[in-house]
Amino acid sequence: QNQLVEEEKQRKREEKLKQKKIMEKEKERKKEERLQKLGQKQIMEAEQRRKREEEKLEKIKQKQMLEDEKERMMLIARAKQIEAQELAEEIEREIEIERERERE
Repeated sequence: QNQLVEEEKQRKREEKLKQKKIMEKEKERKKEERLQKLGQKQIMEAEQRRKREEEKLEKIKQKQMLEDEKERMMLIARAKQIEAQELAEEIEREIEIERERERE
């Protein structure tokens, strides 16, 4: 009977050990899952940051293009203004020359 009791105790110890190993494996698996999820989250966050940076750069680029276009238009307008002023002065000179001729 002692032997039976000892065998039963040994069986219970082995069962406990098995359960402990199963629990440890499950704990390790969950830990791995957590780490994997964390890694996925970090990748997603990095991707979102990169996307935001690209959008910022695109906005800056668009703004710069608009400013460049505005400056170009202002330069064209200024050039046309100068051209018109020179043309007006030339016409005034020609009118003055005509008046001089008429006086003579």
